[in-house]
Amino acid sequence: MECELCNKICKNTKGLSEHLKIHDITLFDYLNRSRVIPKCPVCNNNCKKYQNNFRLTCGNKDCLTSLSKRRKHTDLVKDKLRQKRIEYLQKKTGKSAWERRSRKEMSYLENWFQEEVILKNSLHEKHQIITENHAGGYFIDFAFLDKMVAVEIDGRCHFDKNMKRHERDYKKDDVLKSLGWNVVRMNFYDIRHNHAELVENFLNLLDTNDDRSCEWFGQVRYNTFKSQKLSMLKDEKLEEKRKFISQKKEEIVRSQIDFTKHGWVQKASKVIGITPQKTRAWLEKNMPEIIEQSFRRT
Repeated sequence: MECELCNKICKNTKGLSEHLKIHDITLFDYLNRSRVIPKCPVCNNNCKKYQNNFRLTCGNKDCLTSLSKRRKHTDLVKDKLRQKRIEYLQKKTGKSAWERRSRKEMSYLENWFQEEVILKNSLHEKHQIITENHAGGYFIDFAFLDKMVAVEIDGRCHFDKNMKRHERDYKKDDVLKSLGWNVVRMNFYDIRHNHAELVENFLNLLDTNDDRSCEWFGQVRYNTFKSQKLSMLKDEKLEEKRKFISQKKEEIVRSQIDFTKHGWVQKASKVIGITPQKTRAWLEKNMPEIIEQSFRRT
C-alpha cells in the first residue's frame, strides 16, 4: 500500500498503520479521509471497524477461521523460532530445564526415574546419561547416548482432552526415530500401578539393546488410556452413588417418617436432600417397599 502523504510503499495495512505514526494520524482517519476501507482477504467485504483502526477481516467467524489457517508458520519460521527458544534456554534466566535440575527441581515423575531407576540401579556408572538433551528441535527428558535410547516421562498433562498435545508427542517420536533414537515413553499411570514391571522391562531393554523390545513401551495409546481412565472414573462414581444411596436409606429408616399420612414427601425430601418432585421417583427406585404402603392422593 502507498502512503498518499509521502508516497512511501508499505507492505500491508499494518505497515501503513505504523508508518502513519510519523504523520501523527491514525489509519482509520487516513482511510476515512481518502475513503478507502480495507477489504477482507477472504470474502472481499469491508473490514470491521475497531476503535481507530480496522480488523484484518470482516468479522465473520468463517473468515477468521480461514485466515488463521492461511497464516500458519512456514518450516523456515518454525526453525527460527526453535533457534530463538534454544538461545533463550541457554541464558541463565533461572527458568530453563537444566537450571531447574541443578537446583533439584524435577517433577515428581522425573525424580522417581532419577532415584528409583538411574541411581538405584547405578545406571549413571554404566551409561552416558544426559537430561534435556537437544535433538531434532526437541528436548529429551533422559537421553542414554551410548544406547541411543530416549526416555520420555509423561505426566497427567499429556493425557488432557486437547488432542494437539498427543499429536505433538507422536510427531516428536517420529522425528527422534528418524534420527536413530529408540523412544521409550513412561506414563504416570504405569509408574503408579505397574512400576516394577516397567523398570524390569526398561533394564532388559538397556541390556539387550534390541530395538524390538521398545515395542513393549511404544507410543502411548491415548484412546486406550482414555477408555481405561473413563472406566475408572465411572466405577468411582458408581461406588460413590452406592454409598450415598445406602447412607440415605439408613437416614430414612432412622427418621421414622409415617409414610401412611399426608406430608411425608416434604419430610423425606429434606432427609434425602432432593426436591419433593423427585422424592417419589427416588424412593420407587431405591426403596419400593415404602412406596407400596405410602399415602397417595385419590
